[in-house]
Amino acid sequence: MPLRPELATQEEWDAAKRFSDAVNLHLTAQGEDAIGRWVAVKLADGSTDGNLYDSRPDAVRHQIHDPWCFYAHVQPGGLGVKEAWIVLSYARQAKKAGVIFAEEQALVPQRLELGGSWLARQRLALAPGGTFRG
Repeated sequence: MPLRPELATQEEWDAAKRFSDAVNLHLTAQGEDAIGRWVAVKLADGSTDGNLYDSRPDAVRHQIHDPWCFYAHVQPGGLGVKEAWIVLSYARQAKKAGVIFAEEQALVPQRLELGGSWLARQRLALAPGGTFRG
């Protein structure tokens, strides 16, 4: 499914691009050594601190001063912009629902095909008479 303007604002698209670029840069620079490691991502704009952490607790320790971060696991094959958009959207919704990422790990699909129910809700919200609540 193409990412349509109705489903993603320019800010969301830019944040997803930053997030995707950060993950893919680590994979390009470090290759397989990056797989299985963690990045700390700012919910506000999808940026990272540029570091790659060996474990999620290490990433949390370095970002404890910023409660608006979530932590993403680097997967083989990198992270496409669409997937980054979905992961970032889920993380933002989890934060709004009260998840404290430093204390718990929200289960966030990291592949586009796993975000089907979320995408379906977004499409319903855009249907005639629906309201987008992204």
